[in-house]
Formats: sequence, structure tokens, C-alpha cells
Amino acid sequence: MVEEIRFFIDSIGATKLQSGNEIHKIISPIFKRQNYFYFRGQVIIVKISRIDPPFFGVNERYINMLSTLKKDYSLILLTSKKTGWYYSCKTIKQEIDNGNWGYSSKDKNYKIKNYYRDEFNFKSISEFLALFDDYAKINIR
Repeated sequence: MVEEIRFFIDSIGATKLQSGNEIHKIISPIFKRQNYFYFRGQVIIVKISRIDPPFFGVNERYINMLSTLKKDYSLILLTSKKTGWYYSCKTIKQEIDNGNWGYSSKDKNYKIKNYYRDEFNFKSISEFLALFDDYAKINIR
């Protein structure tokens, strides 16, 4: 696991999904890296971009599989160990449905670049936690 993701996960108190966990059994075969975790009752996917402007790719299989589980999940896009964007499963669906995230049929990835919503941006761990909690209070699906 990369250093920035490890720092972020440790700072928020997320944990790895246990190998006996039902969700772990379903999702672990499709992820290339250990960038999925359990946090406050849901699966989170954490990605990092070290380029400017940031660029992220998220495989369609991940989104489809997590959506079929009927469980809440989130995507965290980091640009450092403390900064990035938080997207709930509801906002992920909106971004995809609205065409804000490009799609490459060649590699079946959503391409996230040049479109980041300010309301989902966080500049510290405490800002992330507040953002997460705000969205957790409402129906995020």
C-alpha cells in the first residue's frame, strides 16, 4: 500500500476488510491493489494521484459490483495524504449518469480529470471526517 493511502487510512481509523468477510470474498478478486477498506459501516475505495492536474481512473467493474451489493460505499480521491475529494455512492452515480466522468470503453475505466466538485473537496483529515459524517446523516443511496 502506498504511503499516502496508509497515512490517510490510519488517520481516519479505517480497517482492511477481513478475509472471512462476505464482502471481502466478493471484491478482493477484482481489485489489483489493496485500496479498499471498511470505514464506519461501509466500503471505501481510496485512490491517489500525484500529478497536476490530478487524474484518476476507476474501473467500471468496481462500481458495478459495489452497486449490486446494496451496501453504501464511497470513493476517496487523494492528492496528498490529507487532501482530496469524497464521493458517496449517490454522488458517484450522479457523476456517471451526468457524464461528468469520462468513460473509456477500451479499458472500461471511468476517467476522472478536470472535473472536481468543490463541495466534495477536503483539505484536512478533519474536513474529510466532517464531510463524510454530513453525507452519512442523509440517505446517500
